[in-house]
Amino acid sequence: MAHLTALASLVWIGWIPPTVVADQLGPLLTVANLVAFSLGAYLLARRRRSPHRTRRRVTRSTATVVGSALDPRIGRFDFKFFCEGRPA
Repeated sequence: MAHLTALASLVWIGWIPPTVVADQLGPLLTVANLVAFSLGAYLLARRRRSPHRTRRRVTRSTATVVGSALDPRIGRFDFKFFCEGRPA
C-alpha cells in the first residue's frame, strides 16, 4: 500500500505524469510476458535436470509440468513464494 501512496504523492506534486502507465502500457505488457515465459522455461529446464525427477507428477498438460518443481529456488530466493504469495 505504501507504493501506491508514494505513486499518488508523486503524481499529486507533479513529478510524474498521471498517464505514465497508460503511455507505457505496451512496453510494460511486453516485458511482463517476456519475464513470465523466460521464468517458466527456466524452471522447466531446471526441473528436467533435477536429480529428483522421479517425483514428478504424471500429467498431460504442459502448464502443470512448468509448475511441478517442488521447491524452485535460487539461493534464498523462493520463486513459489514470490509468484504465488504476496511478498511484503
